[in-house]
Amino acid sequence: MSQIEAAISNVDGVIDRRLTAPTANRAADTVNRIEWFKAGAINVTEMPS
Repeated sequence: MSQIEAAISNVDGVIDRRLTAPTANRAADTVNRIEWFKAGAINVTEMPS
């Protein structure tokens, strides 16, 4: 999640963020190798005040 948060924080104009999914880090599900996760849809919207 920290890599996702860092990528979002690097978007111009973003000063705060709230992740709605994933809610926790995900573990690789293979025994002999590490799979890289790919980003799906990323929506950046204004947070309610």
